[in-house]
Amino acid sequence: MDQHNSVLSTPSISSGPPGLTRLDIASAESVSASPNPTPQLAPILLPTTPPRHSRAPTEGTLVGSPTRVSPRQKGGLEQQIFFAEPEEGLGDEAGPSSVTYGDSLRPQYALTPIELKPMDPDGNPRYEDIPDFKEETIVVHPGCRPFMSKRDESLPLGWEEYIHPEGKRYFVNQSRRLATHAIITGRPDTLAQIDQGYEQLHALSRSKRIELPVDHELVIELSRDRKACHYYFAHHKEETVFWLHTVSPLKEFYHDLKSTVQTDHWLHREYWKHIEYFPMHNYRVLDSNPDVRATDALRCGMVDHMTSPGSTFPLNATECATQIDALRSSKLASDPVSKGHRVWIVARIWWNIVHARIKNYHGHDCARVDRFQVVRRGPEENIFLRILQWFSFIVLFNAPNAHHRRLQQLYLERIVYREQWRKLAGHLIQEWTDTSLLATVLWTADMAFLAINDINVPAQLGSLISTALALGSIITALLQIRQHRGRTDVASEEVADYLHRIEGRIFGLLPLAINYALPYALLIWSVAFFGLAILFYSARFWYLETGKATILCMAIMVTTPVVWTTFFAWTSSFTGLIPKWEWRPVASRLPRPEKIRETLRRMSTFQVETFSGLVRQRKKTSGEMVESGTASVETVETIQMAGKAGKAGKIGMRENPSRMSQSSVASGSTSTTVR
Repeated sequence: MDQHNSVLSTPSISSGPPGLTRLDIASAESVSASPNPTPQLAPILLPTTPPRHSRAPTEGTLVGSPTRVSPRQKGGLEQQIFFAEPEEGLGDEAGPSSVTYGDSLRPQYALTPIELKPMDPDGNPRYEDIPDFKEETIVVHPGCRPFMSKRDESLPLGWEEYIHPEGKRYFVNQSRRLATHAIITGRPDTLAQIDQGYEQLHALSRSKRIELPVDHELVIELSRDRKACHYYFAHHKEETVFWLHTVSPLKEFYHDLKSTVQTDHWLHREYWKHIEYFPMHNYRVLDSNPDVRATDALRCGMVDHMTSPGSTFPLNATECATQIDALRSSKLASDPVSKGHRVWIVARIWWNIVHARIKNYHGHDCARVDRFQVVRRGPEENIFLRILQWFSFIVLFNAPNAHHRRLQQLYLERIVYREQWRKLAGHLIQEWTDTSLLATVLWTADMAFLAINDINVPAQLGSLISTALALGSIITALLQIRQHRGRTDVASEEVADYLHRIEGRIFGLLPLAINYALPYALLIWSVAFFGLAILFYSARFWYLETGKATILCMAIMVTTPVVWTTFFAWTSSFTGLIPKWEWRPVASRLPRPEKIRETLRRMSTFQVETFSGLVRQRKKTSGEMVESGTASVETVETIQMAGKAGKAGKIGMRENPSRMSQSSVASGSTSTTVR
């Protein structure tokens, strides 16, 4: 009988950790099995490699054991082996039954089959799994860099350590094509769990008959409770990621995928996120020239931004030029560390480019080619939104309209461009600064006006109300400036999250636009009440010889510029409330030939319908019943009556004026659509 069965021939079972069973073995020597041995469960032993540059396990120490065991009498050794009953349906996923090193069996930790969970590279816990900092006693001995040489002492065999450009360590096993951020130095239990997840994944691929690509790379990360193994595979040739389980991105990872084209881009984006997190050993990805392709994409985006105000590229022209220069300068170095940094630069740039392609349906039939293009229609306006629009139009002097349109363009289909947010935030801060300055001047004027001795009561009330409104404008403007001054350069994701929280299902972003317009609206109301105060004060001069003329001239001088300025506004109202005034050059307002032809056709149709109505009306008066309907253009009688339009119109008006008016209204509503 082999050594494995001899070790398990005389066990005494006792309790161990929860969910596991402990075998206390009295001696490590071989013991002959009985003629009819009782069937025993085979222990699950994990293949844990010994640490590099570390001492061999001495007597009384169990590799992988959390405790040191004292030797018994006569060299006996109490060893601890933890095993679990194999679960049904796991097969090879449970890990190897035993591991033999030479002629002896090395007992180790044996865990239950760990749970396998798919993970996208963007969900890597490298930003969350940060251990507590432990202070060390530092003594600098003679020599050169004694500290870095000691870092490899606890590194297991077959593993390599790399330092990310951001400073975090990660570990790679080139022979297994395995990478992880989990700290495996000095933690044999963590290494055992990673080894078990590796074995289970490869057993699962064999059971599902999935052939792994030659250039694949497996990433395994452990959960915080160390009960689950999160994983994904990266395929370098296809620049994509994949899993051994069925994955639904809409439910588990990414909630904005609406087509298979977007899904392909998402897998491509996640591949570059993987390269961004593990760049230092993946410098061979530069063989496919992704840096050249990224440079070309940046150049296209730079030109697009310079020639189009509605570019969908995520970076502006200046940022594109800066990144192109970074790619060009990184080609000068050829050492492995510099290549790793170059890989990181390329991965970060490609992630941003592909992320924008997902948002803009790149490659789809309905791809968004302009930033202001709407691909997916949103909910229609409701009556409550219209009421709030009317309120802001009347009470707030239509001030929120401009802010509402800018916010809708900024957050069109829930996509935010950082450059557009910078422009909007800068415009708002400048507007609030100017408003607060003007409100301060007006508040000073109100105080001076109240200092007049013989001012009447209505003038005092108007000036006091103007003072209160000016103070409200100053306070709201200062609060808005404080809230937005430090957020002009925030990431677009943060702005999108903020707008998503603010946006309501009924009113949308209109309440936020009203909030932005409050300082300006309060200033306008303050000016209006200050004008009323002056008017009430001027009323005392109404009965003087030149009082009436002076007051009327003052009113005309104030109201005429206001009305004139309102008439020449770019947008005088909300769309659909009042006919919208659009500024256009004179040449564009001239009638085009196709519009002239369409107008003539509609005029002829109007004449035919009018004359046919007169014919039916005359036949009704003579007692002939004719079915209602519109006469065709080819009717001979109608064409013959076309020359008598004036006389027929008068007869129709005398006989049935209501019918004539209805026909005129109908034709008039049609003709107004053509301009």
